[in-house]
Amino acid sequence: MAWYDTAGQCGDVVIASRVSLTRDLEGYPFGERLSGGAREELIGRVTSALSGAGLTEVDLSALEPAALKALAEKRLIDPEFAGMELPRTLLLGEERGLSVAVGGRDHVKITALLPGAAAGEAWSSASELVRLLDRSCDFAYSEELGYLTSDITSLGTAAEFSMLIHLPASGENSPMSGLRRCGLEARALPGDLWSISAPPFPGITEEEQSERLTGMTGRIAALEREARAELRADPTRLCDRVMRAYGIMSGAYRMTLGELMPLWSSVRLGAVIGLPELPSPEELGGILMSVMPSCLPDDGDPDVLRAARLRAAMRPRLKESCRRSGIVGLNTKED
Repeated sequence: MAWYDTAGQCGDVVIASRVSLTRDLEGYPFGERLSGGAREELIGRVTSALSGAGLTEVDLSALEPAALKALAEKRLIDPEFAGMELPRTLLLGEERGLSVAVGGRDHVKITALLPGAAAGEAWSSASELVRLLDRSCDFAYSEELGYLTSDITSLGTAAEFSMLIHLPASGENSPMSGLRRCGLEARALPGDLWSISAPPFPGITEEEQSERLTGMTGRIAALEREARAELRADPTRLCDRVMRAYGIMSGAYRMTLGELMPLWSSVRLGAVIGLPELPSPEELGGILMSVMPSCLPDDGDPDVLRAARLRAAMRPRLKESCRRSGIVGLNTKED
C-alpha cells in the first residue's frame, strides 16, 4: 500500500500522513561519536528487539545510490540518513508504510507513512514498534524534558506528525495563517503541495499533536474545497487550465521536474473534481513517482527520459479521449 498511489481518507486534499518517532538508548553517544563496537552492539540490540515485527532488514551497503535516493523520495527515510557513510541499518515494511532507521544521527527513527488523513493510524503503527523496543531497551528520558535526542527541538515526545496536502485551488491564498499559534508549521513544496506538521515540544502529548494536526488540516481541506467549487463556476477557464497542462505532459519531449510539478498539480485538480478521461489521482501519484530522479535510468538525459515516460503514460488516454470526442488525425505513435 504505497501512500502516493492509494486513495485514503480525505484523499482529494490530503495525500499522506506521516509520523516519525525518535528514540535514543541510554549509555550510547549520538551520531559519529558512536564507536564501531558500540555501534554494532546498538544495531544488534535494536534489530533483535524488532525481530518479530515483520520488517525486512535492508543491507544498505549493497544498495545503489539510486535505490537509497528512492527511499528518501518515498519519504521512508531522511535524505541525511540515505547519504551517511557510517555503518547503519534499515528495517523496512514498505507495504505497511513502516521503516526503522538505526544508527543515524539518532539511534532509532521510526517512520509510519499512510495514505490520506490517517495520523491516528500512523501513530498506532509507530507506537507499536516503540512498545516492542521498550521491552528490552532503555530509552534516554528526562522526567522534566521528555525523551532526549540529538536535536534539542525534538525534546518532549520526540515525535513529529505531518500531512502532505494538495492545494491547487487555494494557490497563494493558502489558508496557513494562524498555524504557528496552534503549534503547527507549514512548508510549501512544488506542485501546490504543502507539508503541515505538528512538531514536538515539552508539555504536549502525542495525542494532542495528532488532534491539532488533524483538526487544522480538516479546516484547510474545507477551505480548499470551497475554492475548487469557485473554480468550477468558470468551467471553460478550469478545463483550459487542466487540459493545457495535460497536453504538455502528453506531448513534451523534454521535461524538468520543476516544469512538471505545476502541470501535474493542475491535472490532479481536474481528476479530483471529476473531469472525464483523465488518470485517477492515484494513477497520477504513481506516474509522478515513476519520473522522479531515482527512478530514471542513469544512461541518458533525465529530462528526455522523464518526458518519454510521461508520453507513454498519458498519450494512450489522450488518444482514446479524442476518439470518443470524434477528433481524428491525432498521431500518438512514438518516433
